Amino acid sequence: MRNLGRILAVLIVLAIAAFLLFMCSVNDIPDPVAEPATVEEIAEPESLPEPVIAPEPVIEPEPAPEPEVVALDPASCTFPGDGFTPHPHGFRPEPGQYVDYDQPSLISGLDTTDRRGVAMPESYTGSGDSACVVVTYDIGADGVPLNAQVYDSALASGADPATFEDLALYYVGEMRYTPAERNGKPVRIDDNTDEIRFEALEE
Repeated sequence: MRNLGRILAVLIVLAIAAFLLFMCSVNDIPDPVAEPATVEEIAEPESLPEPVIAPEPVIEPEPAPEPEVVALDPASCTFPGDGFTPHPHGFRPEPGQYVDYDQPSLISGLDTTDRRGVAMPESYTGSGDSACVVVTYDIGADGVPLNAQVYDSALASGADPATFEDLALYYVGEMRYTPAERNGKPVRIDDNTDEIRFEALEE
């Protein structure tokens, strides 16, 4: 019995020592190291809003002033010089050469000798009271005008030259003549000129 008591006492002492040793070892265990946060776990910083740039104000250019309408009253055109003296088909007689030559004469179309002229085009809205266009042309051996071209024009400022010039060429194209004759034969006559006058005619 005495040995049994000693054995129990030794076991108790060993149990106490083991318990104390266990408690000491528990206190020496280091704290677990936290794992580093992954890239996905790191919150991205909120992106700042882009600054709003106000558009620059558009400065519209000032409209160009309209040209002042200058009326030509009366209109005055320039006529061709001596180089446009009519000759039948460019023919110039030699000194002393006999030539029986008959001038062409207008039989239909606009009579340019009527100084009253023709009415202004309907599309014309300017302030000018008159305008004129000088047209040069040939007269064929059949009496029909050929090669009509505008030589000069005088219009009010701001008027469209094409309106008047096209109309003047139309009037010349509608003219018909008895052909010129040289020694009794019809011939073409070159370098004729006519002034087509446009007037603000009253109804």
